[in-house]
Amino acid sequence: MRTLITCVRRTGWLSVCQGAIVTGLCAGSAVAAEAPAPAPSASNPTVLYIGSSCIGNQVPMMLSQLAAATTPPITIHGRLYLRGAHGLPRHWERPSQPAKMGNLLSYIRYPDLPRPGLTARTLATWGGERRADFGILDAYGQQYDEDELYFWIRLYRQALVKRGVKPIIYLCHIGGPGFTVNFLYPFKSEAEGLAKLEKANAACVRVAAELDLEVAPSHLACYKVKRARPDLPLDLVGSPDRDHAGQRGYYLEACTIYSVLFNRSPEGLPVRTIYMKPPDPNLNETVGAGQVTLAEDEARFLQRTAWESVQEFRQMVAEHKAALAAGRAQPLAPTVKPRILVIGAPFDDTIRDASKKLVTGFRSALQERVKRQTGMDVVFAPGGPCAAGEALIELDDCLGDQKWALVAFGWGARELAQQMPPAEYEKNLRALLAKLEQNGSPLCWTGFLPVTPQKPPDLTMREMELDTLTNVSVGRDAGPLMAVAERVLQEHGLALDPAYEENVADFFTPGGRPAERVLTKADWVQLAGWLAESLGRRMSAVPSSPPRAE
Repeated sequence: MRTLITCVRRTGWLSVCQGAIVTGLCAGSAVAAEAPAPAPSASNPTVLYIGSSCIGNQVPMMLSQLAAATTPPITIHGRLYLRGAHGLPRHWERPSQPAKMGNLLSYIRYPDLPRPGLTARTLATWGGERRADFGILDAYGQQYDEDELYFWIRLYRQALVKRGVKPIIYLCHIGGPGFTVNFLYPFKSEAEGLAKLEKANAACVRVAAELDLEVAPSHLACYKVKRARPDLPLDLVGSPDRDHAGQRGYYLEACTIYSVLFNRSPEGLPVRTIYMKPPDPNLNETVGAGQVTLAEDEARFLQRTAWESVQEFRQMVAEHKAALAAGRAQPLAPTVKPRILVIGAPFDDTIRDASKKLVTGFRSALQERVKRQTGMDVVFAPGGPCAAGEALIELDDCLGDQKWALVAFGWGARELAQQMPPAEYEKNLRALLAKLEQNGSPLCWTGFLPVTPQKPPDLTMREMELDTLTNVSVGRDAGPLMAVAERVLQEHGLALDPAYEENVADFFTPGGRPAERVLTKADWVQLAGWLAESLGRRMSAVPSSPPRAE
């Protein structure tokens, strides 16, 4: 028995289980000449998985087992940025998963996972020699909406490609939370199945063609299996959970990704015994939990279907590329709706209180109110209320390669916590403004967003000052830094919205020192309302026809 797997870890509150045992080695089938794909950038590639439990429950480990069964054996080094029910937007915008492990861009930017307990600021000086070769993007929640899918895949693609990482869109068996389309199960009729499939295919074919990306179409593979073998269970047999795949379903999905990564059919790979959880030799276990041994014809059928699905989807993408080139199809880029980017926003968001009741927080309130006032979506940059120097590292990735309807930004609270000299703050602020102006999007200064002065009991003050997850305590005079910000911004034709400035004055004492009070959820929602009104006024001052994601 030979298993070649490295660097698979637990992330957030989603654990990733081992999947398959290799019982031998043999070569996969030859590459189809009609739809060649680029060869992997490394013989033993590093694969970064970004997504939900639909990819994380078993797929990475099964994929590693399939690679190990190849001739010659391939070792996949896996890095996981996974959390249940999280699509690409939530991973991009939310704090570290788990805390103090660095935000999403840290995983894209650096070659290895941070050490446990490593503070976010330490990442700025942390380096290495090996980045990921592939980035698997689980489009959970976006795969049926071409506007959402195009925007988010393009944003991720820009961050990955500039570092030599090949993005691959992963389309799973289910669209996302609340979706009724689930390709694990037979459809009521052939017509219904085709209608669901066309809906699932349409958005991603257009996005993949326009952004020149490969796709792992697991949804298509599941559909083809249920159409040909409706008796074959792809779901988690005996479980009330209808969202996640079972052993055969994850096996099929791993075969689909294998086909894309290595541009070869997995048919013939001798991986037959699969588990939901492998046997633990320390407990003298000889049988894994949920163990299934695939029959020879069953395994080959799943392997072959995965390869055929990849080839079929590649053909659809190639046809759409040809239509774009001939002018028979319209590109997506000019039609993608404009969005507002907010940089430096606190992480305060909706939570459940002690009675399990949802309590609205700053971020969700701001998104809801801006949407109501302007009809636009608010996108929060990764990193939260970081210092200007930290923001410089990530700003190009946050902006992406498109124009925004508005970029709202504010830096200063972190600098106060770190007692940064005004001269250094001014230097960083000027560098940031230069980058923002290069992007060409309209700008809006939000000032120093208030932060809570009460530190959580499980964090030291130093961790509070450095960890991006926490709204830092600021107990020092903000006056000198505020004066620097006002002077520099005036040079660039920017100023704080007077009505907004008057409203937030209650959060600060006359000298600019933050008021010694704990901000409640009501305070955060009120602040979000004021900021939403300010952004609305700024949008009204922007010339008509705001820039689209060109």
